[in-house]
Amino acid sequence: MPLKPATRSSPDGADDLFAAFANTLEHGRSRDTERLPDVDALLGWLRHRGLISDRGRAAETARLHRDPAEAARRLERFVHLRGLLHDMSAEVAERGHPTAAQLRDLNHILRHGLHYHELRLDPEATRYTFAQVGDRLDQARATIASSFAQFLADDAPG
Repeated sequence: MPLKPATRSSPDGADDLFAAFANTLEHGRSRDTERLPDVDALLGWLRHRGLISDRGRAAETARLHRDPAEAARRLERFVHLRGLLHDMSAEVAERGHPTAAQLRDLNHILRHGLHYHELRLDPEATRYTFAQVGDRLDQARATIASSFAQFLADDAPG
């Protein structure tokens, strides 16, 4: 059963973000359909959702293709988040709140997404660029987790 965001709509689509991510694994009658089977699909999904830039996607693709073990680890971290979103949603639906362990896991993901922004002058000194500094994939993962945390904080479970 797909996760659904709150009935209200947020201006930035945050509610849609966690639900859209959770629904990248579709449960069918005879089998599940994995919408993010590899790191290329994951990076494409993140780019489509505005969680990573074209430049960031290209850099991560090159880096992860050079290091398949790191690519597998990064994909697994997103799969873990998706499972956590499903489990927390089920727990909230059944008991009204997530477990303490689930909150610890979500908070751990949120902490890894800490980042800051930096203003840079381009090499020709003709324009400024504004960029995030830090791990792009951890930031994307934390943004998805944050959309769910915000949903729980803003909307009374049940």
